[in-house]
Amino acid sequence: PTRRSSGSTLWPCLDRVDLVAVSPDGERRIAVDVKDYLSPASLAARFSGFKEYAADHKCYLVVPDYIPALDPKYAVRFETFRASYGKSPVALRTMSALLEELEA
Repeated sequence: PTRRSSGSTLWPCLDRVDLVAVSPDGERRIAVDVKDYLSPASLAARFSGFKEYAADHKCYLVVPDYIPALDPKYAVRFETFRASYGKSPVALRTMSALLEELEA
């Protein structure tokens, strides 16, 4: 991964994730991947995880806000499918929920 004291990088490492950001004090590191899948089963099966970022970044898989509006149980279904495929848990957020969390 690209290392910087602070700032952000779009599509680092050939689009392994969509955004990597580091706070000015270097204490907060995030990796964000945005996906637009209507099917939580498809997203759970296809998303391979954050591999090289998981050790030192807070990692978020982000879906557009309209997704849970269409399917209020999307996140629960995503987690259930992901577990059934034997894949590691992932922090799933909507775009607006992620922004609220990061602003806190």
